[in-house]
Amino acid sequence: LFALKLLECFISQHKVRGAKYLPRIIEMIVGTMVNATLLPEAFSKRLLILILTYYETSPEFLFGCLDQLNPALMPQGDLKTWFFEQWFSSLQLFIGVHDRKVVLLAFSKLLQSLRTNTPQCVITDLPTIFPNVIKLFEKIKTAYKLKAKYGNEDTDSDSDDEYGGHDSAGEL
Repeated sequence: LFALKLLECFISQHKVRGAKYLPRIIEMIVGTMVNATLLPEAFSKRLLILILTYYETSPEFLFGCLDQLNPALMPQGDLKTWFFEQWFSSLQLFIGVHDRKVVLLAFSKLLQSLRTNTPQCVITDLPTIFPNVIKLFEKIKTAYKLKAKYGNEDTDSDSDDEYGGHDSAGEL
């Protein structure tokens, strides 16, 4: 999981200079998500890297990378549709404040681009997605209240703790 966190930092810090490496990173991430049995935390960290790529670069960049992947990775359908289905069905897996922020920022970017190249699965699933997104906002609000109540203890973890997780590396 630490390697995945480093990839997250790499994407955030070097989105322009590191763009030439992202297609291979995305291929490895998708390959393990599709072909391996992962624990929920490992799955959500990999999914978060895809969501972060969507947010930090552009939807077109991520979709281009997904389109270039080996079709054998996803014999049952389109990788773009798979990406959105995984994202929206896994919202409960994002437990840390940082992870929730990334998911919500990417969702905001998705809403801004609804008029352009949006897969049909997103448009048809929006009514069911919104309640879960609102829950994410509420969980962040609760986490910040608990964080303020119990103090801002510095930890080495970016996952859930007694107040819902926090970003030990600073604000997003």
